[in-house]
Amino acid sequence: MDYQTYRRLCAEEGKVTINEPILSGLAWQTKEKSDAQWIVKNFPGVPFARYEKYHEKLYDLRDAGQALGRAHNYEVKEADLSLRPRYILKRQGGNINGGSRVRYYATTVFDSQQKNIVIESKVFGFTWWVLGDSPYGLTSTSTCFDPHAIEKIKKSFESRE
Repeated sequence: MDYQTYRRLCAEEGKVTINEPILSGLAWQTKEKSDAQWIVKNFPGVPFARYEKYHEKLYDLRDAGQALGRAHNYEVKEADLSLRPRYILKRQGGNINGGSRVRYYATTVFDSQQKNIVIESKVFGFTWWVLGDSPYGLTSTSTCFDPHAIEKIKKSFESRE
């Protein structure tokens, strides 16, 4: 894969697509604690985000606001299984066509009640230097993404309130 292919993928597919507005006041679920933190920090209409720790226990993470000396504060409790998250956030990524220079990163938000994808986001990365070919063995990567993605998703929340 070459740089022109990377630029073409960025232009054609590197974007956020909102298929339906997100309903405010409903919980989300994800696999990673860091994603749960990202969700409740960026989308104030989300009451909590559920994640699984070590593939064993489920936890509900809530925004606890700003804390002195910390960027953000979260409240984490064992999951209340009587409350079911509606939206499921999934992330995946990998090399394109088995190459090592162009990678993709995809984020999908699935509505578990309506059984459809409500948000899709694709980001592509291009590695300029392959590990070992550059001075000091360092790599350099360019990425293309929609810099307004979070604002677009927030507006999707606002349009339903």
